[in-house]
Amino acid sequence: MDPNQPTTLPPAAPVTGSVATNPGKGIGIASLIVSFLGIGLVGLILGIVGINKSKAAGQGNGFAIAGIILGILNIIGTIIAIIIIVTSAGVILEKCKELGPGTHAVDGITYTCPAPTASN
Repeated sequence: MDPNQPTTLPPAAPVTGSVATNPGKGIGIASLIVSFLGIGLVGLILGIVGINKSKAAGQGNGFAIAGIILGILNIIGTIIAIIIIVTSAGVILEKCKELGPGTHAVDGITYTCPAPTASN
C-alpha cells in the first residue's frame, strides 16, 4: 500500500427491511405525561396497556414503566391526602360539637363553628 494513496472506504450497505416500531411507545409517553399531571389511575392504566403492547412486539418501554411508577405514587399520595382531610374534618367537627356555635380560640387555634341547621 502506498502511503500517498488516499484510502477509500467501501460504500455502506443499504438498509433493507423496516426498522421495528414500538407499538406501545406512544401510549407509554401518554402514561408518563398523564401521571405527571396528577391523574394517577389513568396513567397507571395507560402504562399497563403500553407495556403490554411493547412486550407483544418484543420490545421494552421505559416511558410506560415510568408512567406506571408515577401513577402508583399519585394514587398513594391521593389516598394519604384523603385520609388526612377526612381525619382533620372529623377532629374539627368533634371540637365544634364540644364548643358549640360561634368563633372560639383554643390553644392558639381559632375554630369557627356553624350553628346547627334545622332539618325537615
